[in-house]
Amino acid sequence: MLSRFIAATLPICALAVATAAMAQAPSSGTMLNGMLAQSVSTKTAYVGQAVELVNVSSTDNSFRGAKLYGHVSVATKAGQGRKAELNFAFTKLVLANGTGYAVTGRTTGGQAQSQSQAGKKIVGTGGGMLLGNAIGKTVFQGNNGGAAGAVAGFMLASNNKADFTMPQGASVAFQVSSAK
Repeated sequence: MLSRFIAATLPICALAVATAAMAQAPSSGTMLNGMLAQSVSTKTAYVGQAVELVNVSSTDNSFRGAKLYGHVSVATKAGQGRKAELNFAFTKLVLANGTGYAVTGRTTGGQAQSQSQAGKKIVGTGGGMLLGNAIGKTVFQGNNGGAAGAVAGFMLASNNKADFTMPQGASVAFQVSSAK
């Protein structure tokens, strides 16, 4: 009778110990990896925009299947001489068993897809060449305006930075500073 009781309660005790171990807050320095639940682009993102990571797991495998909630903390649209920038601040971690923690930390990496600048450079070079040629012939009565305009157009187009998108499912890494 006692052996049946022990045999019946042993799996329950093991499950309780495993659940308690998973319910511990991640310690400072713990690295988390997850996937974006939605696409975020520097063209349209704004500070305060909600973001969510799904399938979050710790790199030490102490938990898996969690969710991390936060918002866009930095959103800079690309422009002439200005690089696009995007950063997230995560504030809540919910483990697969439903246990939640307020977290602080920093985003340490992510997968972004940038847009090609080839078209802008071609158009800039061609437009610069046409404009330079027109100015060179009418103002300076010379033939070198096209070449000078092409170089200027290419340089100007090259300085026009590209926006980027972090697509749905993109991997994002987060390092925990504190969890309560």
